Amino acid sequence: MKGKAIIIVLLLSYITVSTYAQKEKVEVTYVGNAGFLINIGDKKILIDALFKGFAGEYEIPQEIQDKLAKAQAPFDDVDLILVTHAHGDHIDPDMVRQHLQNNPKAIFASTQQLVDALNDSTNRWIGFKPTKEKSESKVINGISVEAFYLPHGTDARIINIGFLISVNGVTVFQTGDVDFDQFTFEEFRSLQLPEKMIDLSFIQHFYLTNDSLSKKFVNDAIGGRYIIPIHYYFTTPPFDTNIVRQNYPDAIIFKEELQSWQMPLKEIKFSNLRGDYFGQAPPGEMPVVFAPGTISTDTTIEHGSPTFSPDGNEVFWQSNLRHQEKETEILCMTMRQIDGRWTKPETSPFGGMPAFSLDGKRLYFLPQGKEKDIPHFVEKQRNGWVEPKPVGIIDNSSEPKNAYALSFTRNGTVYFFGQAEDLGTMNNFGIYRAEFIDGEYAKAELLPQSINAIDGVLNWTPFIAPDESYLLFSSNRLNAQQDIFISFRRSDGTWTEAYNLGETINTNRGERFPTLSPDGKYLFFTRWVKQGNEDVMWVSAKIIDEVKKDAFNPANEQ
Repeated sequence: MKGKAIIIVLLLSYITVSTYAQKEKVEVTYVGNAGFLINIGDKKILIDALFKGFAGEYEIPQEIQDKLAKAQAPFDDVDLILVTHAHGDHIDPDMVRQHLQNNPKAIFASTQQLVDALNDSTNRWIGFKPTKEKSESKVINGISVEAFYLPHGTDARIINIGFLISVNGVTVFQTGDVDFDQFTFEEFRSLQLPEKMIDLSFIQHFYLTNDSLSKKFVNDAIGGRYIIPIHYYFTTPPFDTNIVRQNYPDAIIFKEELQSWQMPLKEIKFSNLRGDYFGQAPPGEMPVVFAPGTISTDTTIEHGSPTFSPDGNEVFWQSNLRHQEKETEILCMTMRQIDGRWTKPETSPFGGMPAFSLDGKRLYFLPQGKEKDIPHFVEKQRNGWVEPKPVGIIDNSSEPKNAYALSFTRNGTVYFFGQAEDLGTMNNFGIYRAEFIDGEYAKAELLPQSINAIDGVLNWTPFIAPDESYLLFSSNRLNAQQDIFISFRRSDGTWTEAYNLGETINTNRGERFPTLSPDGKYLFFTRWVKQGNEDVMWVSAKIIDEVKKDAFNPANEQ
């Protein structure tokens, strides 16, 4: 069969991965007024919950106040404390300080106005300064937080912000005490909240009525799978369960403090997956889990970012399943979009670390078995893929001995990482470049130490821009865990120093396998969630332009 086209029927022998987009248990506990405890997997978040109340009106029961201040269950091990604004029915500064003293892992985040007023010199207080035109995003204790300036009313002395929280495919939005009268509908809609695919929307109860404009704001400008009314006290008109139920019969309403509700799992119906990137809402400036439950599952290690065909209708990715008493099971998965609908994930007959050529005519991969370190490719013909052939990248090189994570420029130059003796790097990994000349690859060249830092530094998982203007790769240099760095290629072929992509992308969990979507709009990479679980993240690729603008100005380079 060598050299002849063979038809690969991928619908044979597929396995089904997790059928749930929601990867983690989600539980909401009512604390008091507008305060809630939100558990998402192993993350705990308190919003507007560290307050006492006012004598004669409403006070949180003393037993709960004590648990909050002493960081006792269920308020132990809280990761993040969020406060929307500096009013006494949302925050008590002394209680916040007591909780932080008794819970050394918690981080406090609110408006910069409130943080400045609290005047604490430790690094556990984070302030946000969003504007009406632009939100502000941060990653705090592994939790993605986007803050929106949502005016409390005409009095600008007290700044209110709303929070969009994302954890492992679960998205939560909290309005704080927003006054919709300070927005036109079009202004509020420009925040693009429905595109965030919100799971839980915490909204003041007095907007959950039959008023047509309020309904428009809630339903069309926020949305959400589940609506949770907030501000049980200190409002006029007072909370009326019947009015909320009449207009939002599925709203989650609590009867007493410390009552909890668990969010049902989100089931994926693969026949409903349509459009580019499975019809997901495009990411903004904050990374979010890509295709949770479809590609990013809670039982596997996504060993590499997905590779999409240029037309976006086919995708391959490697998914590793670790076993306790036997070798890791390496699976190459694939999905296709047929007549506008995506198929279920299937096992591919090809190997790991798949990568499309820029024209989509070739798929590169590492086969299983004795040739696992030698890249192969298959070419696409009208009736299927041809029989695999070795790429020949390392044929003309005494070193390296292998080639992993192939990435190509438009003119065929390939970048990869491999091993060679005595490189002085971790595992003797180095990132290489090989030009494609007269139908074959020239001898691979080791990139300079600005990229291949020595002294035991890890340098791997490269991605080269199609025009070869920059290189993304993962490294543990500069005391990083495993962060994604970028180096820019000058016009003379030399490289700049490597710049860290920053805390928006990199965390203390470890990030690797950066790659760009075929349309150049999105940056994909992987992030460790916990042992045995690594997920694919995606984010707007505009961050690359921001780093280039801030860290490297080609006009100043000689």
